[in-house]
This record gives sequence, C-alpha cells and structure tokens, in this order.
Amino acid sequence: IDYTIYVNFGANANTLANSDIAIYPNPAKDVVNISASEGSIASLYSSNGQLLISETLANKVEQLDVSGMKAGLYVLTLLDSKGIRSSQLIIE
Repeated sequence: IDYTIYVNFGANANTLANSDIAIYPNPAKDVVNISASEGSIASLYSSNGQLLISETLANKVEQLDVSGMKAGLYVLTLLDSKGIRSSQLIIE
C-alpha cells in the first residue's frame, strides 16, 4: 500500500487542502516524489542522524533516488523560506 503524506506546519496542520508539501509514495522502494517550493533543500537522514542525501529542488516536483538505501525508517527534511520541516519516510 502506498500513501501520500502531506506536511503542513501552519495554524491548522490537519487541513490537507492547505498543505504545501507532499511526499509520496510512502513507503517508498526506488524513488520518492517531493512536491515543494522551487529552491527548497531536501535532505534525507538515517535513523541515527547521518545525512545521506541533500538536494536543492529545481522544480516544484522532484524525485529522490532511494533505490540504494536499506529498508528502514528515515527522516526527510525540507528547508525553504518558511523554515525547516521534517517527515518520517519508510523505505522498503
């Protein structure tokens, strides 16, 4: 089963219509799609805090290749003009 996680750190974080970031699929196998502001910096960290990937998003929707990652729980952070936001990402 694939899920899309919408991340919103505004006043009403439960309202998906106001979300400005989407991370999908989650769990992921080969690639993770990130929908966020152009120029945002996406960083993927292992469960022990090691930085594994850091990329500046050139487009509103970008793909991160996670095909070489071991199965497990990761943390994806996005840095943009609104601050730093993070979400858990499961890689199968």
